[in-house]
Amino acid sequence: MTSGATPRLRTAPVLAVLVCHDGDRWLGTALSALRRQQPRPRHVIAVDTGSVDGTAKVLQDASTGPDRVIDGVLTLPRGTGFGAAVHAAVEHAVSRWGDPGAWLWLLHDDCAPEPDCLSALLTAADVSPSAAVLGPLSLDWADPRLVVEAGLSTDASGHRQTGMGRVELAGSFEQSTEALAVPSAGSLIRRAVWESLGGYDRSMPLLRDDIDFGWRANLAGHLVLSVPVARMRHARAAGRGARRLDAAAAR
Repeated sequence: MTSGATPRLRTAPVLAVLVCHDGDRWLGTALSALRRQQPRPRHVIAVDTGSVDGTAKVLQDASTGPDRVIDGVLTLPRGTGFGAAVHAAVEHAVSRWGDPGAWLWLLHDDCAPEPDCLSALLTAADVSPSAAVLGPLSLDWADPRLVVEAGLSTDASGHRQTGMGRVELAGSFEQSTEALAVPSAGSLIRRAVWESLGGYDRSMPLLRDDIDFGWRANLAGHLVLSVPVARMRHARAAGRGARRLDAAAAR
């Protein structure tokens, strides 16, 4: 006899790519958040771009044992940009598993998605089948009542605009909205669209790659959505100067 309840999926057809760079102060929290996702991604690949702190040890511990949350760790040179790191992870996953999933979920080592973040993004994609790039609402790391990033756009000079001209509370964001782009941290991307557009531009190592990709996705006729019911704390370490931008320096 069955209960008639809809069974909950343990994993979703998603390849999560966690890019790390001297992020051990946030990484433990990020991995705990990833472990609590319902459903979890089918596969998780971490990419360490030459960290010199304790990041490598944290990733090693998270990729071993029965409760491991990471399926593999790639180590790349310290000057590797975010886009190049994601490309390497996707190529590795395809070589290893053949079909690692229909979606890519891009994560930073300083972001901590809420337990239903991935589920909310996938639900929004089901509701809007033309959506190819979806992003959660980014909340302040220390005070998750405050919104720090939603959809992205640019001003007339091409500068990154988050639409956050003042302090806004998370409760004021409810409906999904179309956007030029969404931040790379937490973004969910159809793998077929990633491949057809060539992914993130490797020549843009940091900070503008997400806007460029969203722009190209829009030009190709795909829908880019900011999904505020999907939520994630984000320390924004690179943007706030909390760590060195070695990829930009290498460029």
